[in-house]
Amino acid sequence: MVEKTMPNPIKIIKLINGDDIVCSLPAEQLGDKSPLLRLNRPLQVKYIPQFTAQGLKDYVALIKWSPYTRDAILTIPKDKILTIVNANPDMSKSYAHVVIGYDKSEPLS
Repeated sequence: MVEKTMPNPIKIIKLINGDDIVCSLPAEQLGDKSPLLRLNRPLQVKYIPQFTAQGLKDYVALIKWSPYTRDAILTIPKDKILTIVNANPDMSKSYAHVVIGYDKSEPLS
């Protein structure tokens, strides 16, 4: 179950540039007055259109948001965030499945 592998609820963060980021928020943040928010193992949601027998359908892929670092904790400015919501159970399961390989993924050189 997701709660056993992820101590914090999975969040979806909508950025002002339109990106959707799935992550957990570390309990240790920088403080309420800090202009920054810490993200744990952020994955970007990519919508990939697919043609099926039933018509056009979107496939949702989760990819490493910042592939050129091995850091698990990334920091972003709070003023770049539109909203933060809890992920639904299906997204939380998908995130938990993908994030297992987060530290193993190597960026393209």
